[in-house]
Amino acid sequence: MNLLEVKRNQKIRSFLFFLLLATTIWFLTKFSKPLVAEFQLNLEYSNLPEQTLVSPDAPQKLLITVNANGFKLLTEFFRDKSLVLDLSAGRVLENNKIRFNQDQLLAFCYRKIPAADVISINTKELIVPVDRMSAKTIDVVFQGEVLLEKGFKLVGTPQMKPRKITLYGPSQMIDSI
Repeated sequence: MNLLEVKRNQKIRSFLFFLLLATTIWFLTKFSKPLVAEFQLNLEYSNLPEQTLVSPDAPQKLLITVNANGFKLLTEFFRDKSLVLDLSAGRVLENNKIRFNQDQLLAFCYRKIPAADVISINTKELIVPVDRMSAKTIDVVFQGEVLLEKGFKLVGTPQMKPRKITLYGPSQMIDSI
């Protein structure tokens, strides 16, 4: 059958119309009910304490289970799945770690997904390790040789600019440089 015959055939057109109607009704009834879904949120950290960096060992993802209307879940499914954690809201522990309890994490999740009820979070507390940032000033030293083209002559001594640079980073890495 070619496309022209399908357009002319009344039985096929009726069948396709009622199939589309049934699919639309199914879609509306299915997504109007409350559904439960899991979202994996990528964690991003903001408002770091002075002179600190987030450790590479910090958690990167958070798994949450939510309950909401199907249409609301469908819209959340297509949104950005990153959760920004304000590190100034956490409790600082003595060994360069910041702790968030489950209630604080729930508050962040409710701000991220206000249309859904957060049922559970996969962790009871989130501990974010931070590294103290330190600075080290290093002299710039040229290790090499200067080759001049034919007809050119070096007058005076070559100068490096800048003469010193300051490196910032975790103290363990800065000490090894």
